[in-house]
Amino acid sequence: TILIYIFENYQNITLVEAARHFHFSPSYLSNRIHELSGSTFSALLKKYKMQRASELLIQTNLPIEEICHEVGYSNTAHFIRSFKTQHGITPGQYRKENVTNQS
Repeated sequence: TILIYIFENYQNITLVEAARHFHFSPSYLSNRIHELSGSTFSALLKKYKMQRASELLIQTNLPIEEICHEVGYSNTAHFIRSFKTQHGITPGQYRKENVTNQS
């Protein structure tokens, strides 16, 4: 249920808020998340946000700025850098390559 809660609230969740929700200390929750997922809280959250952004890029025509905000980033440039780090290409390139390949 910890991971489900995080994924349901991924846009703006923090480790402290999640720990408070489960009545755990942040360090205990951090260790528990690592045991469950093999990732740190922030790495898990970033990976999920990028996965969700990838889905939105392919499944919708939303502008990249809206997708950025939808997945919890307030700065579009930071979102684009994070996406490129994760996928090796920009969100625009990702959309173009994947939507073209689905046709």
